Amino acid sequence: MIEKILKGLEHNPNHYIRIHLFGREYRFCSRCLGMYSVGSMSSVVFALLYFYGVSLPFWFVFSTSWILALFCFVDWGSVKLGWRTGSNRMRVITGGLLGVGLSFYFWLLPVSWTVRLVTLILYQVVFGAIVYVVHCRERGFSVFEPFKTTPDKLWCINCSGCCPCCCNAQSCATPCMVLCCCCLPLMMFFPCAGGGCSSGKGCNV
Repeated sequence: MIEKILKGLEHNPNHYIRIHLFGREYRFCSRCLGMYSVGSMSSVVFALLYFYGVSLPFWFVFSTSWILALFCFVDWGSVKLGWRTGSNRMRVITGGLLGVGLSFYFWLLPVSWTVRLVTLILYQVVFGAIVYVVHCRERGFSVFEPFKTTPDKLWCINCSGCCPCCCNAQSCATPCMVLCCCCLPLMMFFPCAGGGCSSGKGCNV
């Protein structure tokens, strides 16, 4: 289980940080490493505050969580627009701020749990759609028919590490079908690196 979680963070062939754990080297996505590690630690703190009955004003939690998250969006967006050159150090830092913002929002926003979950999912869907369009534009793929218009290329689809598969114009390799993979709230699109994909074995990145 731990091995699968760790391998799920190895989905970015371009921006990663090498870490040795359990006798092997992992290449963790730098931004996700910051988000999940710092986010998990801050989530423990905010969960304790929640269970101890700490109550904060809606405007404070909402605005603070969004300000923390915006650092990550600005870092990612400014690099994609070519305004600046990104660095792994900044990706880890802004990813960590995003993790803190998400856990702060999730645990301490003074609304019902249903509203918290629904709004977080909506935010992820919107951002996932933006990421999808940007990656399509970068690689010259059609936004509406990425597979049909690129029969000579394989796409690796990784829903945050939980659902990896590879697709071409005709088929999608196991362990999951394309409709299962294309979940906007969690998806990341990357072409396969180094030798492409082997059918049924996921993505070699």
